Amino acid sequence: MSTERQALSKEVARFCGVRAPVGRLRGFRDAGDALGFDPVVWQEMAALGWAGVHAPEASGGAGLPFGDVCAVVESAARSLVPEPLLTSALAAVALRSVDTPPAHDALTALAERGRLTTVALFESGRGAARYEVDALGTRLEADGSGFRLTGEKSQVPHATAAERIVVPARGPDGAVVLALVPLDRPGVAVTRQVLLDLRPVGRVRFESVAVAPDELLATGPAAHLLLEEVAEHGRVALAAECLGLAQRAFELTLEWLKERQQFGVPIGSFQALQHRAAGLYVQLTLLRSAVEAAVSALEDPEGTQTRTGHSPTRLVSLAKALACDTAEHVAREAIQMHGGIGMTDEHDIGWYLKRARVNAATLGDAAWHRARWARLGGYA
Repeated sequence: MSTERQALSKEVARFCGVRAPVGRLRGFRDAGDALGFDPVVWQEMAALGWAGVHAPEASGGAGLPFGDVCAVVESAARSLVPEPLLTSALAAVALRSVDTPPAHDALTALAERGRLTTVALFESGRGAARYEVDALGTRLEADGSGFRLTGEKSQVPHATAAERIVVPARGPDGAVVLALVPLDRPGVAVTRQVLLDLRPVGRVRFESVAVAPDELLATGPAAHLLLEEVAEHGRVALAAECLGLAQRAFELTLEWLKERQQFGVPIGSFQALQHRAAGLYVQLTLLRSAVEAAVSALEDPEGTQTRTGHSPTRLVSLAKALACDTAEHVAREAIQMHGGIGMTDEHDIGWYLKRARVNAATLGDAAWHRARWARLGGYA
């Protein structure tokens, strides 16, 4: 990791530790907060440039590689922040290569003012195809000189706070299309949903919503490639987030093992707990290597494949599968080693398991990614 990236990581961790502690989540839950995050904290993050880390400089962003986004997400995950850092990053991936006025306006509003565009990657009722981002029931039909959008998207990140949404759909010819739609347009209905970890999401329904030609970001094969690109970046960012939350859960556990005493000595002096902690350390080290390999695969696909002998897609699945398993295992072990207090709502450690489980079920769980790894390697 470069010196600049390390400095960015430390700054994000410092800020979130002070302005965005884990305990805030109970307040959002108990108040039934419709946004699910603090808009003041989000504007502070945007002012620091974190909303536009991956957005081009021409749009007011920093124009940094996606590895810097992962550094931000990993560090913020230490505090389990619900603010839309990942949502804004995926919007930048979807919009940064599109040369239309609506796309430029959305990207500039995001990078300069933190005004959100979200990306809808999930639909209800997809069954076994729930992790296939091109399994689309939403339709875009021709209507005079424009189009009409009909369908429903589920678990859309920060849907209740966003101003625009990138919508994958099937076009008039059956090919994939990506449309950029304002969420206040007639025919759009947003309903708040609640996930286990309280990450803000929503259901968005489109009832014959008007879409102008210049609001199409991509069509046909280009749209399919862009959709897959957004999903792949999301998988790597989620793996980085799993690494950050697992690392922090591990650190909290080490602190507890040194603090908690039984029989007049710290429980960390017990060999059985030392062995368990050592095993977690090894798993976290392996996960970091996998995440860094996946980040390299996104930033330098050809070079990474030459060096490793694996395609970028395989390395992404390796990182996501390992992240799903490791984050949940570390969080479960952390709760157990905290003992009875780890099971209480008043203690923060349980929130790490909730976030780990939500991340595992987003954009492909461990089993799905292991199967993809095998299939791409010719084993299945």
